Amino acid sequence: MLQDRILQPAFTLALILGATLLFLGVDLALNDSVASVFDEGHAVELMSPVLLFAGIVLWCGCGCGESDRRQWHVPLVLALLALREFDLDKRLTSEGVLQLRLYSDTAPAWEKAVGLAVVALILLCAWRLATVTAPCWWRGLRQGRRPAGWPADRWR
Repeated sequence: MLQDRILQPAFTLALILGATLLFLGVDLALNDSVASVFDEGHAVELMSPVLLFAGIVLWCGCGCGESDRRQWHVPLVLALLALREFDLDKRLTSEGVLQLRLYSDTAPAWEKAVGLAVVALILLCAWRLATVTAPCWWRGLRQGRRPAGWPADRWR
């Protein structure tokens, strides 16, 4: 069963590494220098959101149980990071949601409100990572579960 194999850490890692090598190989074949792979719009920048969205799919595809529903912030953080890779934080406002100029300059009030809401969401996710996810992860790590913080029966 392919679904059971995809959820195995070794298979998932091999799949991700294979996709990364494919992206890098195609980009290297189409460009003159290795340094260009790290430029805007090339393999490394394009692969980052792909891997982040793959993380969301894998997180949700692992059969979220009751304990995992408390961890809603993990895929949300991955989604926010992927959207940041697409520079969405700069496209929706005049200055960029993460720029201090947005809040101290003469930006419209609605942009400041949207920016503050996004920053509040980021802070809420960071707080939940520190208070909900980290203790669960640490407890699983000390008990020797792989991957730490997730139910042991999920990884047969």
